[in-house]
Amino acid sequence: YEEDVTLPGRGRRQYLTTVSPIKNKQGNIHRLVGSSMETTDRKKAEQAFRKSEEQHRSFVQNSSEGIHLIEFTHPIDLSLNPEQQIAQIYKKGYVSACNDVMAKMYGYEHSEDLVDTNLL
Repeated sequence: YEEDVTLPGRGRRQYLTTVSPIKNKQGNIHRLVGSSMETTDRKKAEQAFRKSEEQHRSFVQNSSEGIHLIEFTHPIDLSLNPEQQIAQIYKKGYVSACNDVMAKMYGYEHSEDLVDTNLL
């Protein structure tokens, strides 16, 4: 279970604690074995990541510019000349994410309509 503990001189800390009962021959619990792992820093990092992710999502969705992310079904061969690389980008590329502004630039109503479409 997760628990919040306020410690003198250390303030509020978070722990992930596990407790297991040890039974005697009669089947009665006669002791508990437990361990706790401090998760304060991890929790703070997760919270900061969620906040950053939400700020990024809000920026992309509320931007007046068309923003998109292109991914590829297969890696692009960088040993090819630039023209061949561009041909592969169009052949293997697809829109994996975009905002509504980008979708409207290509005649779609919503970003979901453009996502997963091939570049060609």
